[in-house]
Amino acid sequence: MISLMLGIAIIVYMVSRLGMNKFLEGLKNINLFWVIAAILIYIIDMAVRALRWKSILQENEIKISLTDSFLAYGFGNFVNLIVPAKIGDISRSYYLNKKYNYTYISTLTSIGIDRFFDFIGVFSVIYISSLFILKDLILPIWIKNLIQIMIIVILSSFILLYLIKKGTFKIKNANNKIKKVLKEVIAIVNKSFSNKKSFVKWFLLSLAIWFLDGIVTFLVFVSVAQYLNPFLVVFANMISNLTKVFPITPGGLGVFEGTMVILFDLFNIQESQTILVASLDHFIMNAVTFCIGFSVLVINGIKVSKIMVKKVSEHG
Repeated sequence: MISLMLGIAIIVYMVSRLGMNKFLEGLKNINLFWVIAAILIYIIDMAVRALRWKSILQENEIKISLTDSFLAYGFGNFVNLIVPAKIGDISRSYYLNKKYNYTYISTLTSIGIDRFFDFIGVFSVIYISSLFILKDLILPIWIKNLIQIMIIVILSSFILLYLIKKGTFKIKNANNKIKKVLKEVIAIVNKSFSNKKSFVKWFLLSLAIWFLDGIVTFLVFVSVAQYLNPFLVVFANMISNLTKVFPITPGGLGVFEGTMVILFDLFNIQESQTILVASLDHFIMNAVTFCIGFSVLVINGIKVSKIMVKKVSEHG
């Protein structure tokens, strides 16, 4: 509750800087055609995410429909939106366990791989977009630190994957139950990264996912008659999304918007426009996520309070 109030407080503060009358006037002048286009692109974005995860699962002989992958993904994001802790990924596993009886170990490991490609995708898109916009700009130290931390995380992940594939980790001192779990995790990771074609496929899908995410923000800018450099918008969107890694508020509420406003200020974009766009952009994403997630919740009779991995070692 405190984190939710913090997120709302940040939004209220930004809107107060703009002025409620100006904010409402800006909303009235929005071109709904481009807002609808942004919503459709975001749904496509989610569908591509679902396709990537479905492919990762299939590589490990876990077969689900694209629809269920889409619904599970949406449900996971929905839980992240309403709970100030990153349990959305567990919620995806919970959904598949409830519907298909797949084990938590198998699905959670695939989600870890899915997240790994998210990191690679985000930083690849940041790098590509930065080539077009950062020639004469000096980034604030906090952005540099954030990027450096994430690069370390990615490099550490690659090293860990390499060591797993080489069989560096020997499971000797663990009890039988833990050994069984670790062996299954290692087997899934090995299998997932043994197919080079799949790796390339997941990487390309990751690029598409994050460029689509940036295009959503670009279309929201167009809806308020702001025609910015698309690469600038994509870059700002990627950095803002990185703040969601740290669950300060549910779904990055307030933090995402605040980061985006600060970033566009570096490029001398009017604060009055960026506050409106950042708020509307995040609202679109959260509204679509809420509709999908709430539908899954009601139709399947799921209780968020019961989503936990208490039987991971017992295979769900």
